[in-house]
Amino acid sequence: MQGALKLTDEEFFTAPLKTRKATLDPLLGAGVEALIADAPRKVSIDVRDTLPMVVVRAGSFGAVASAPVSRAGIVVATDLETGQVRAEMAVQPPEKSVQPDEPREAPEGAMAGETKVVDLRKRLDLPWRPSRYAVALILREQISDPLEVLLDSSPGGYKDPEVEKHRKAALGKAPLPAVHPAPDQTVRYRNVAGAPELSAAGLALSAPRVRKASEKGPLLLTGSFRVEVPAHLVVKKSEHTKALEAQLGEAGLPSALVPITFVITGSKIPQPEIWHTVLPAWGAIDPKKPVAAGSFAIDLNAAANFSEPLQTLFVYAFCGAHRFGPLPIAIVDEEQ
Repeated sequence: MQGALKLTDEEFFTAPLKTRKATLDPLLGAGVEALIADAPRKVSIDVRDTLPMVVVRAGSFGAVASAPVSRAGIVVATDLETGQVRAEMAVQPPEKSVQPDEPREAPEGAMAGETKVVDLRKRLDLPWRPSRYAVALILREQISDPLEVLLDSSPGGYKDPEVEKHRKAALGKAPLPAVHPAPDQTVRYRNVAGAPELSAAGLALSAPRVRKASEKGPLLLTGSFRVEVPAHLVVKKSEHTKALEAQLGEAGLPSALVPITFVITGSKIPQPEIWHTVLPAWGAIDPKKPVAAGSFAIDLNAAANFSEPLQTLFVYAFCGAHRFGPLPIAIVDEEQ
């Protein structure tokens, strides 16, 4: 949880590894596997020019050696106002291909640990303006606890209220995005049979647990959502909605558009496929607290070719403060 490393906001910049030993040693001594990420609760953007995330990881020797944070870690940040999601490798991959280290044998039960400081601003190219972000670190089938970071001016810094007012007004006037992926015989968005049930706010996904690489046809991902949407994505009939009406045809104009970003990594190839979707939702919307609910069936093959290499995929979904995953999908050959 945020604050797990017992660092003050100041220490994330001046002494980010101060509590590394006190955090890691007990985990290694007890043989506990853990992925801990922590970040400051507030960053003064007029004083600071980085957003550090400190990662402490304990695990079996084999797991840490085969998938270290430096090669398999993925950082994700969601702007809680606009819904925009950014994801990228936690560490910049080398320009030239580097062969992985040869596997090394270790005594049974051997543990290993690692620590890393990641600058989220640099890795994710974050806009340096007042905003709130939900951030996390993905490591194959693991994801860190959610962290919320406020970017704002320092107490003595000057803040022009007209700047934020102008930015929010621009969001409200921007054209509505098209539904993506577009509906067809495979892609469906209304009353989807087999979609997971969802009684509370959040996201839920389902997909085949095992898929043969030679299998033709869609790799179907079904899901449900019940999420609060940004005000600028609540749909109001106007001249600007004609294109959306034409795209959805007989389904009619939705009440809201829901941005969901899928981050898909793998057991062999960690570089993520990042798929930004815009899904329609129908039903009444409370303008004071716009919550949209719906279901969907989409083809993961529209995001990338997942038939090779043979590996287990880990699918994560992000929408505002909500997230889901990992959802594992094994890609196998005919003999498996």
